Amino acid sequence: MISEFALGPWLPDVTDYRNPGLEVCTNVIPGPGGYKPAYGANTSEGDVGAAVLSAMSFQRADGTRITVCATAGDLHHIVGGTVTDSTLTLTLTKPVRFERFGSSIYASSKEGVWYLDDIEADSTFVAENWTIPHGLAMARVGDFLFMGNLIDTDTNDASYRVRWSPYNNPQGEWATSISLQSDAVDMPENLGVVMGITGGNTGLIFQRNGLSRIQYTGGPSVFAKQTVDTQRGLAAPFSLAQVGENVFYLSDDGFFVTNGTAGQSISRGRVWDWFLANASQTYLSTVQAAVDWPNRCVVWTVPGDSGAFVGLLYYNWETQWWSYVALATDCVFASGIAGLTLEQVAAIYTDLDTMTLSLDSPSFAARGKSMAAFVGGIQYQLTGSSLAAVFESGEFQPQPGKRVFVRSVTPIVTDSSDATLVTMTGRVRAGASYTSAPDVAIGPIGFAPFNFDSRFVRVGLTIPAGTTWNDAFGYQIDFDVSGDT
Repeated sequence: MISEFALGPWLPDVTDYRNPGLEVCTNVIPGPGGYKPAYGANTSEGDVGAAVLSAMSFQRADGTRITVCATAGDLHHIVGGTVTDSTLTLTLTKPVRFERFGSSIYASSKEGVWYLDDIEADSTFVAENWTIPHGLAMARVGDFLFMGNLIDTDTNDASYRVRWSPYNNPQGEWATSISLQSDAVDMPENLGVVMGITGGNTGLIFQRNGLSRIQYTGGPSVFAKQTVDTQRGLAAPFSLAQVGENVFYLSDDGFFVTNGTAGQSISRGRVWDWFLANASQTYLSTVQAAVDWPNRCVVWTVPGDSGAFVGLLYYNWETQWWSYVALATDCVFASGIAGLTLEQVAAIYTDLDTMTLSLDSPSFAARGKSMAAFVGGIQYQLTGSSLAAVFESGEFQPQPGKRVFVRSVTPIVTDSSDATLVTMTGRVRAGASYTSAPDVAIGPIGFAPFNFDSRFVRVGLTIPAGTTWNDAFGYQIDFDVSGDT
């Protein structure tokens, strides 16, 4: 008989036996009903010469994509592969927050504030030349620029304070002024220091152990504040990712999502125990988040024992499925496909007269959204070769209560090269030792042949690196009942 099994969600925290999903799900991205390949880095899009602490992508009026990033010693601007250093001679030890307001890009940390005045024309950051707080957290809320966890305008440390700019004027006077609508508020100290702010028409202020919602009201108070969660807050300042009205974040007891109310867990009983076992708890506060818009996923970096990021944790907000990509990065960020210059086109097509595409082709233009990363200070799109994908099911009984003889396994993977390898592991009773069949390749008629007898089985699929494939859904097992014991 033949039975079909879907791969299902990755659930490493669920009990192994009868896990309805996967125990291992590596180097793939969760999609509608299955998984898609995860890709490595492609051709360099600029080298800043040092490990990158944080980065962000912005778009000019003509569609040109620019990337701004921070290294320990400087802030950098990248467009079309050209890197421009700001030569600021910094000594940064933590990431920098970037935010656009009007035509300017602001960069903030507690060590200082810098700005690129005109995104259309300028390519270097300069230090602020007006009185402005230096904030660990920064976001645009309505027509105001907010800073939180401050070295305040009086140069005192104000870790519980949030301050906002004059109306529509971040380069104005950041003092309490009813006429300018600028002011500050101290958050409840019992909820910990301010860790992050997210923007939009309504803002969210994340403290170490709490969450508050702020909304513009005008008048003497300017903003109304409401505390919506006193149980948990933000564990890593850069682990925030905003998707519309929803904000995803890392707390002390899991990954959560909020739309302005108390956070809801998205990881407990799924991947949280796995994360605690595989991510360095020493460097938990360094976790960063980004949005992979094409794949509808929020992505979090996974720190290793040395503090470097050793992998990426993907969460699809539509299917609520997770996966893990073993890719070392400096940082990841939402980006776009940069346009190619004439010189770059000429490097690809050495004879322009025989080129099949017009120089006006959309293939050479800046377009869309994408996922980008810095690796060793070099910017890449994550559109290189496919990484080696690995799936492993939990333990199950193809025929409950019976031993079975497995003749073949057919992967349901859109892989025209049939490169997928299949592994089977099993045991005859609970508590017995496992036996395994080595990797079996797909034969000429589309299945992996086995001679495997067991009661409890696991199925593993491996798609080698560099394979061209599109979707992985599940597998079919051809088996017969072989006995009651």
